[in-house]
Amino acid sequence: MQAIKGIWTRIQILLFFCFDKQIRKRSSWKEVVSHLFAKKCEAIARDYSSLEKETEDYKSYKIKGFDNLFLYPAKAPYHNFAQVITEGMIMSHWHHYEIQHTQVDKDDVIVDCGSAEGFFAFKYQNIASKIFVIEPLPLFVDSLNKMFLNNSTVEVLPYALGSENGKLYMELNESAIASTCSSSPDGMENFVEVQAFKIDSLFADKNISVNYLKADLEGFEEEMIKGALETIRINKPKIAITTYHDGQDYRKLIRLITSVAPEYKFLVKGIEHRVGNPVMLHMWT
Repeated sequence: MQAIKGIWTRIQILLFFCFDKQIRKRSSWKEVVSHLFAKKCEAIARDYSSLEKETEDYKSYKIKGFDNLFLYPAKAPYHNFAQVITEGMIMSHWHHYEIQHTQVDKDDVIVDCGSAEGFFAFKYQNIASKIFVIEPLPLFVDSLNKMFLNNSTVEVLPYALGSENGKLYMELNESAIASTCSSSPDGMENFVEVQAFKIDSLFADKNISVNYLKADLEGFEEEMIKGALETIRINKPKIAITTYHDGQDYRKLIRLITSVAPEYKFLVKGIEHRVGNPVMLHMWT
């Protein structure tokens, strides 16, 4: 079933590329072909990781090129882990956060929005001067706190992010991983209430400088940006943010950001297989 799903995903990407002129303007044949014939993420994960230790709660993986062990919740699906490793280790992957203009530099202060399992912070914990890992889901908060327990560079903030401070509700799937976020729990069968903050309340209002803003918030990226405009205006951080979720408009994100910092340049990349959105928006000054 997973193999059939993977084949259909690649066919959908090809159809979007062939029949949508706007998509062809931002994607080349070369990168599309590379994506269509790439290894499955499980195979890539086996190339870059090996299971070192397993308990009832956690799996500890040795990641190629890193000394620290990467901690992953035992309850979370392996396929999600394989996707994370693929996106994080393969620079040509459309979900990879770093391009030439959004590379993490030594002594950067990173705000990792929607950190989930924390692989981005894991990669740069010995390079950045500070990483604020922001993740509201209890399943990941526990593993993040344990993984970075002895690393003062990484600070875990168990919050959601939005355009206002207050409460939000996250619907959970059977693996306790969120799929949607809303200001109301109406219609949600299994959800968790979380504290939400604006990025500005956490950083700009406290005079904390930020050099890098990374985000994957399952479609809540626009709300996060609305609550981060003062931080962006003051600090001009490098920005790498996902735009592939249904209903997202990357052009609106660009307009929001350039309304407070018009000097930003941008690049969008990738093709989301269900709706054809770009996968990632990169911005820099």
